Amino acid sequence: MTWDDVTLWQWQQLQMLDSKKSKIDEYLVIIETISILTGKSKAEILDLSKKELSKIIDSIQFLYLKNPNIKAVNYLRIGKRKYKFNYDAKLAEAGRYIETKYFLSDFQNNIHKIGASMVTPMRFTWKGWIEESFNPAKHEEYANDLLSASFTKVFGSVVRWVTNVKDLDSGFKGLFKKEDTEQEDRPGQSSFMKNFGWIYQASLISEFEKIALEDVYKLPSIQFLNDLSYISAKSNFEAEQRKKTNGK
Repeated sequence: MTWDDVTLWQWQQLQMLDSKKSKIDEYLVIIETISILTGKSKAEILDLSKKELSKIIDSIQFLYLKNPNIKAVNYLRIGKRKYKFNYDAKLAEAGRYIETKYFLSDFQNNIHKIGASMVTPMRFTWKGWIEESFNPAKHEEYANDLLSASFTKVFGSVVRWVTNVKDLDSGFKGLFKKEDTEQEDRPGQSSFMKNFGWIYQASLISEFEKIALEDVYKLPSIQFLNDLSYISAKSNFEAEQRKKTNGK
């Protein structure tokens, strides 16, 4: 067994175990680790002979001796399914950008959900594999598929995607900072923006672009952010004009 054989779900379970291993007996940590990697129950593991147990322990030494070879991929087969990984944050639909930003609040436990926001599902035909349209309603299905895929490939691909999203954000520094300040000054505003902030932002763009709210999420992310930047700058400009008028 190698790191490439570890699924994303197994890695997440190992991380959870690692966070609490200081409170657990070392022997139980080994049993838990074996259970995660082999799918065997604790009872089944305890029933193993010393020789069988020793063989399994030897097979998982890579966890402690080698660092995983993380790598981004363009395509990934998961059972009978195949996915294409997209890395262009600027042209990605705004809905995918928003989902990524939302799930980043808990990166480790949401890697599969972030991954589901960047993939394109594919279907096999007599002509070979062809791309299908991304279906937001199947986001959970895509995410669950990624849980059973190779950790090194999904993790590497998601890290590359998130890096590109952050690079995109770097061109819009301060876009959301003003709103954060206002949240502190206005009681109740913080919880509103926390729970409904993205819907609120999308509604502003819907009005600005004169399109349905659902169509806002289909806009390229770069256009979504450019629109927000313009709306924010216009709001600031109008506020300054009002101050000047009222000050006279």
